[in-house]
Amino acid sequence: MVNSQGVDVYKYSDQIFSLLNKNITADTTTKNIDLSMYKGRYDNYTWSDEVAIVQFKGRLIMFGLPANSPADGIRKCQYIKRDTFGRIRPDDKTLGEELIFVREENCKIKNARSFSN
Repeated sequence: MVNSQGVDVYKYSDQIFSLLNKNITADTTTKNIDLSMYKGRYDNYTWSDEVAIVQFKGRLIMFGLPANSPADGIRKCQYIKRDTFGRIRPDDKTLGEELIFVREENCKIKNARSFSN
Protein backbone atom coordinates (compact mmCIF):
# COMPACT_ATOMS: atom_id res chain seq x y z
CA MET A 1 0.00 0.00 0.00
CA VAL A 2 1.34 3.40 -0.94
CA ASN A 3 0.23 6.06 1.50
CA SER A 4 2.73 8.85 1.30
CA GLN A 5 3.47 12.03 -0.60
CA GLY A 6 5.90 12.01 -3.47
CA VAL A 7 5.51 8.29 -4.17
CA ASP A 8 5.10 7.03 -7.72
CA VAL A 9 1.95 4.91 -7.49
CA TYR A 10 2.25 4.05 -11.19
CA LYS A 11 5.40 2.08 -10.38
CA TYR A 12 3.10 -0.61 -8.97
CA SER A 13 -0.05 -0.27 -11.07
CA ASP A 14 1.91 -0.27 -14.35
CA GLN A 15 3.46 -3.61 -13.41
CA ILE A 16 0.06 -5.13 -12.69
CA PHE A 17 -1.25 -3.98 -16.06
CA SER A 18 1.85 -5.27 -17.84
CA LEU A 19 1.19 -8.71 -16.33
CA LEU A 20 -2.48 -8.62 -17.34
CA ASN A 21 -1.65 -7.47 -20.88
CA LYS A 22 1.01 -10.14 -21.45
CA ASN A 23 0.25 -12.20 -24.56
CA ILE A 24 -0.15 -15.76 -23.28
CA THR A 25 -1.94 -18.26 -25.47
CA ALA A 26 -4.38 -20.68 -23.91
CA ASP A 27 -3.43 -24.34 -23.57
CA THR A 28 -6.44 -26.41 -24.59
CA THR A 29 -4.76 -29.78 -23.89
CA THR A 30 -5.13 -29.36 -20.12
CA LYS A 31 -8.93 -28.98 -19.99
CA ASN A 32 -9.44 -31.92 -17.64
CA ILE A 33 -6.39 -31.35 -15.45
CA ASP A 34 -6.61 -29.46 -12.15
CA LEU A 35 -3.58 -27.17 -12.14
CA SER A 36 -4.64 -25.27 -9.01
CA MET A 37 -2.68 -27.64 -6.75
CA TYR A 38 0.59 -26.40 -8.30
CA LYS A 39 0.09 -22.67 -7.86
CA GLY A 40 1.90 -20.92 -5.04
CA ARG A 41 5.16 -19.37 -3.92
CA TYR A 42 8.24 -21.57 -3.89
CA ASP A 43 11.40 -20.50 -2.12
CA ASN A 44 14.62 -21.70 -3.72
CA TYR A 45 16.76 -19.75 -1.29
CA THR A 46 19.74 -22.04 -1.71
CA TRP A 47 20.19 -21.44 -5.43
CA SER A 48 17.94 -18.55 -6.39
CA ASP A 49 15.14 -16.25 -5.31
CA GLU A 50 11.52 -16.95 -4.58
CA VAL A 51 9.36 -18.04 -7.53
CA ALA A 52 5.64 -17.45 -7.97
CA ILE A 53 3.71 -20.03 -9.99
CA VAL A 54 0.17 -19.21 -11.09
CA GLN A 55 -2.45 -20.87 -13.24
CA PHE A 56 -3.36 -18.79 -16.29
CA LYS A 57 -5.26 -19.77 -19.44
CA GLY A 58 -4.86 -23.49 -18.87
CA ARG A 59 -1.13 -23.44 -18.22
CA LEU A 60 1.29 -22.60 -15.45
CA ILE A 61 3.36 -19.46 -15.62
CA MET A 62 6.19 -18.62 -13.28
CA PHE A 63 8.20 -15.53 -12.47
CA GLY A 64 10.85 -14.63 -9.95
CA LEU A 65 10.24 -12.47 -6.91
CA PRO A 66 11.08 -9.80 -6.04
CA ALA A 67 11.13 -8.17 -9.47
CA ASN A 68 10.89 -4.61 -10.70
CA SER A 69 9.26 -5.84 -13.88
CA PRO A 70 7.73 -9.29 -13.30
CA ALA A 71 6.09 -9.45 -16.77
CA ASP A 72 9.53 -9.46 -18.39
CA GLY A 73 10.54 -12.56 -16.45
CA ILE A 74 7.50 -14.74 -17.14
CA ARG A 75 8.26 -18.34 -18.05
CA LYS A 76 5.43 -20.40 -19.52
CA CYS A 77 5.14 -24.09 -18.69
CA GLN A 78 3.36 -26.90 -20.49
CA TYR A 79 1.95 -30.00 -18.83
CA ILE A 80 3.87 -33.21 -19.63
CA LYS A 81 2.65 -35.71 -17.03
CA ARG A 82 1.64 -35.78 -13.38
CA ASP A 83 3.78 -33.28 -11.43
CA THR A 84 6.02 -32.62 -14.46
CA PHE A 85 5.92 -29.59 -16.72
CA GLY A 86 8.24 -28.34 -19.44
CA ARG A 87 9.32 -24.74 -19.79
CA ILE A 88 8.35 -23.37 -23.19
CA ARG A 89 11.33 -21.69 -24.84
CA PRO A 90 10.39 -18.19 -26.03
CA ASP A 91 12.42 -18.39 -29.24
CA ASP A 92 11.22 -21.60 -30.91
CA LYS A 93 8.35 -22.70 -28.60
CA THR A 94 9.95 -26.12 -27.94
CA LEU A 95 10.17 -27.54 -24.43
CA GLY A 96 13.21 -26.70 -22.35
CA GLU A 97 14.09 -27.92 -18.88
CA GLU A 98 11.53 -29.69 -16.77
CA LEU A 99 9.77 -28.27 -13.74
CA ILE A 100 9.07 -31.12 -11.33
CA PHE A 101 6.82 -30.78 -8.30
CA VAL A 102 7.80 -32.84 -5.25
CA ARG A 103 5.10 -34.20 -2.97
CA GLU A 104 5.12 -35.02 0.73
CA GLU A 105 3.93 -38.39 2.06
CA ASN A 106 0.39 -37.00 2.37
CA CYS A 107 0.48 -36.08 -1.37
CA LYS A 108 0.58 -32.31 -0.80
CA ILE A 109 3.00 -30.34 -2.98
CA LYS A 110 6.16 -29.64 -0.98
CA ASN A 111 8.39 -27.81 -3.47
CA ALA A 112 9.32 -27.45 -7.12
CA ARG A 113 12.61 -28.35 -8.79
CA SER A 114 13.94 -27.09 -12.08
CA PHE A 115 17.35 -27.61 -13.62
CA SER A 116 18.72 -25.77 -16.61
CA ASN A 117 21.48 -28.16 -17.73
